[in-house]
Amino acid sequence: MECKTRCGTVNSHFKYVSDNARSSQRLTLIEYNAEDKVFKALQLRNACEMKMGIRRRDGHYFFVEEVVWMVEVGLAVVLHHGMQLSVQECYRLLQTFLITPEKFFVYSYLKRAGYVVIPYKAFGTSIDDENDEQWELKPKFLFPVNLLDQFPTMKSMKLTMTNFRRNPKLMEVFGVCEDFPTANIEQINWNKYDESQRNFREILRPRYWPRFDQFSNRVPTWSDYRKERAKILKLNPSADVSDFIHLPIDYDIYAGDGTFCRNLSPKPLYRLLIVNFRFPFPSVSDLHWLSLKIVDGKLLIAVVQHADVVFYNIDHQAVCL
Repeated sequence: MECKTRCGTVNSHFKYVSDNARSSQRLTLIEYNAEDKVFKALQLRNACEMKMGIRRRDGHYFFVEEVVWMVEVGLAVVLHHGMQLSVQECYRLLQTFLITPEKFFVYSYLKRAGYVVIPYKAFGTSIDDENDEQWELKPKFLFPVNLLDQFPTMKSMKLTMTNFRRNPKLMEVFGVCEDFPTANIEQINWNKYDESQRNFREILRPRYWPRFDQFSNRVPTWSDYRKERAKILKLNPSADVSDFIHLPIDYDIYAGDGTFCRNLSPKPLYRLLIVNFRFPFPSVSDLHWLSLKIVDGKLLIAVVQHADVVFYNIDHQAVCL
């Protein structure tokens, strides 16, 4: 009786291993190269793969949104150094490639709706192009990362007015009396739910100072940073404001009725711009300016709030997708 039980356990184990091997043969195998920041297909098994990624002479490569979505719906397996990545680890890759949760939520929503969603101008990359910098998803080192990195923090060792009280020699040299009023930073009541107070540097920034976050997070060098800053600080007429508006388009949306063919250079139905509800909504003039810059397709705006997404056109009219 004991032998039968042991044999049954062994047989069930081999059945599990064989079933797992057969299921992996039906899935797309993708290798993640952390050094080059690329996702290369090792095994193609689904028809939807032909509508994703970039095909090159050395293989088929995918974008990070496509990889995470295929893993999420159970169509692919991602391997890194021979180890399979979990869904949670794939979600962490979105942060590595600077893909916000709102952006991936819209991408996943459109894929479930049956549309073909491709990153903006992904088909503009030639298969025979020898310049890998045009197609790789390697995030660039952005500097300066934060405009207010040079401001003092609670751990700063720079001399401030509170340091005079602790150093008698400084008080004697500068003639500061002992009862000189100073603010104790430890006595400030912090509101952790206030987004502006969550960042300590935002408290030190005067309210009338302009914010340069939109371009400081994407400029590669200090010279580019100074050029972009000069455009904002310069008193230009209102007619010239639209010349340096930065509204990047996120995705190209194609019909999912079977008419899509990437070899024929298809034209998208919409060019999608994703806007977070927590940030200011682009004005009508900005959207019309961006719409005029689009040659193929129509501009579509996706507004994301928590788990809801609403699509608008440039006239702020709702579009059902």
